[in-house]
Amino acid sequence: MVTCVKETLEKINTISRQLVLALSSRLLSPTLAAQNTPQENHRSQAIAEPLTTEPVPDEPVSEDKLNELMTQRQHLISALFDQHSTEAIAIELNLLNEMITLDAQLTEQSLACKQALADQVLQLKKSTKVSQSYQKY
Repeated sequence: MVTCVKETLEKINTISRQLVLALSSRLLSPTLAAQNTPQENHRSQAIAEPLTTEPVPDEPVSEDKLNELMTQRQHLISALFDQHSTEAIAIELNLLNEMITLDAQLTEQSLACKQALADQVLQLKKSTKVSQSYQKY
């Protein structure tokens, strides 16, 4: 287990960057991208650009991998605040600020994914109603 505050924060930030990339690839995947407007797609690309230099994967990351990354990140964040004092964490202010920025990006991208999925469900319901109404005749 990582015991140093700096190492823990660096690991959290690395995992957060991976999650940002994974979510941005989901937003850009054909299933979700079809639901997004060009402005939303551009915005989702811009979200990941400032702090990441890694390319966006060609394929969306699997649900299991996303869950694993989120669980790992949550565990590290909990351990960081449980095992270290506020003063020790405050020494690594730059890394902490980066973690906060990445967290905001993750939140924004999660909401965008949620909205895209909600739009897909609504579109599916509408198409189901249309097909059912045609079947009546």
